[in-house]
Amino acid sequence: MTDESEFEPVQREMTIDENSSTIENLKALCVKLEEVRHEVSCAERQLKVLQEKEKSLSEEAIPQMMRDLALVKLEFENGTLELAKEYYAKIPSKRSYEAFKWLDENGHGAIIKTNVGKEFGKGDREKSVEFMKLLEDHGITGYDVKENVHPSTLKAFVKDILTSSDADTFPKELFGVFEKTLIKFK
Repeated sequence: MTDESEFEPVQREMTIDENSSTIENLKALCVKLEEVRHEVSCAERQLKVLQEKEKSLSEEAIPQMMRDLALVKLEFENGTLELAKEYYAKIPSKRSYEAFKWLDENGHGAIIKTNVGKEFGKGDREKSVEFMKLLEDHGITGYDVKENVHPSTLKAFVKDILTSSDADTFPKELFGVFEKTLIKFK
């Protein structure tokens, strides 16, 4: 049997000799820490300013000047400067049903991931619809259905569509498409 007094906290008084060189060293380290934290804060602010300048040059000023000069590509000794379009898309949650319906009706339903108690991957859209129908035929209701298109898949799909002959009929607003022209230096 153990003695309960073994588990009681030990109270100790610590006296600090403020004249000790160890305390002075500790104080100096604390001051140094505050100086370094201030330097880090200044460096972070400076980094944000530089990143904004870089973004302004690469996404606005240089692409605009290249368009003004009717240039798409420019060769330099150390590489090539090109205008490039980047495509971004995010299906608005309020319009996901409509977007998924459009994908299904236009032969692109395979990019939709569906989770009905089991995750169905890309290319398994028809199987997931059959599975849900089977559940309903057997009186099974109340299951969760989650559908989505992975952001990378959506981005690649949108780029393919917008660089094809189908670009004019693609509903950009339904898929939250936004295009950005920027430069690439290779």
